[in-house]
Amino acid sequence: MKKPVIVCIDDEPDVLESLKIELRKAVGDRCTVETAEGGIDALELLTDLQADDCEIALVVSDYIMPDIKGDELLRIIHERSPNTLKIMLTGQADLDAVGNAIKYAKLYRYIPKPWQNEDLKLTVVEAVHSYLQDQKLADEVIKGREANEKLRIANEELLANENRLNQFLAALPVGVSVYNNDGSIAYINHAAEQLLIADTALVDASLASNLEQLIANSQLYESNKDQLYLPENFRSCGRCKENLLK
Repeated sequence: MKKPVIVCIDDEPDVLESLKIELRKAVGDRCTVETAEGGIDALELLTDLQADDCEIALVVSDYIMPDIKGDELLRIIHERSPNTLKIMLTGQADLDAVGNAIKYAKLYRYIPKPWQNEDLKLTVVEAVHSYLQDQKLADEVIKGREANEKLRIANEELLANENRLNQFLAALPVGVSVYNNDGSIAYINHAAEQLLIADTALVDASLASNLEQLIANSQLYESNKDQLYLPENFRSCGRCKENLLK
């Protein structure tokens, strides 16, 4: 995996070399530090780095340069690499330039020249850390979206399979029923429904017949309590009761 790149831009070679040394001290082996002498050279370097699929974490650019001013250069870089953080160095208190860089290039920090080494190193370390955290969060968001998309597709496939199974079971000429753990019906096809309706009607008819017989025997006994109740009648009532219990 390639290391993130920090690009230093200044038209003065001595200043550029000093900047490069300080930034390497600040970031160690976490990033690669590249340099460009002026704006045109910087844009060519940016093109080459992007062609090599390098991750440009930070650009540190001088403001006063003969070919392209720092605020304009950072605006162009922002258009080409919007996630890259930008720091501008200037020896002149040009608030308009700083304002333009903030507005059009999302300037991360402004550092006056000559810079304080500790201030520069601390700012760069914070910028690199912020960039890496933002990229990590962006990667997690992408992974989350990909996982949600896979889950959506899996649910659609599961629903489609369930629908195909239901269609297959519904077309079977034999009764099929599926029960939940609590005994309730989870699924029943048309053939099973017809069987259930027929069984229910048969049970209802049998129950009604037994009840009628029981009522008739009871009325026979109540009509004359002094009259001897024949054993056959008791047996008949017993059979009715047994049928009811069934």
